[in-house]
Amino acid sequence: MTGYEELVNLERARRAARARADARGVLVAAVTARDARLTRCRGGAIEEIETFHAHTPVPPSYSIELASRAPANAMMERQLRVGMRRMLSELSDRIAESAGGGAGVVIGGTPAAVTMAVELLPAALAARVYVDPGLRIPPSASDLRQAAQRGASMLRERQEEKLVKAVLDGAVARGCGVTGREGVERALDVGAVRALVLSRPFVERDPRSADALACRAAAQGASVEEIDGTARERLDAEGNGVAALLVLGLRRNGGGCV
Repeated sequence: MTGYEELVNLERARRAARARADARGVLVAAVTARDARLTRCRGGAIEEIETFHAHTPVPPSYSIELASRAPANAMMERQLRVGMRRMLSELSDRIAESAGGGAGVVIGGTPAAVTMAVELLPAALAARVYVDPGLRIPPSASDLRQAAQRGASMLRERQEEKLVKAVLDGAVARGCGVTGREGVERALDVGAVRALVLSRPFVERDPRSADALACRAAAQGASVEEIDGTARERLDAEGNGVAALLVLGLRRNGGGCV
């Protein structure tokens, strides 16, 4: 089956997107001052990647959040924070190694450890990180799966918002994009579409038109994205549920797109 045949309708496109996301999985890091457990949730299965331990032993009843309010514990707090930073630096390196291919990263646990873990992550991962306040410590297998699902949903919505913003604020404003069904069809007529975005309400309202647009875009090698998060409201309001980025070098009013 060719790539075009795999994308001849939106349902197949959605299945392909889900398959790609499942292949990448979601990294879930459960962190405290004592330890940091890194797992990958993929297709409902949980893969243990590595568990890191604080370089300075932490007393079982000790809480960095509480100790920071007690001057007498200042020395211990500093020592434990140094040990925790070393542990979380190792976690950060391991996450960077394991997050290839666009995998999302979910971090949850005690507040001080979560804050430090996020600060230590490479800047390149920032857009793929979701801090989950609902992850229980220690997490069960069910907790990890639920955290991965929440993270995947939030990160997907974040990506959709970024894409819609790029199309409506950037490309369309510079003449490098079009909104509305008629404008997109004219762009498809001349093979000018490189990315097509459709809102879920538009797809449900007019599935035949949505399928036709998706098929034509896929046949030209363009990507097809169905927007189902909060960004769909803006796409509906400004493009009646349809918009597209134009091919580099083409522009509605002449010149080139960047």
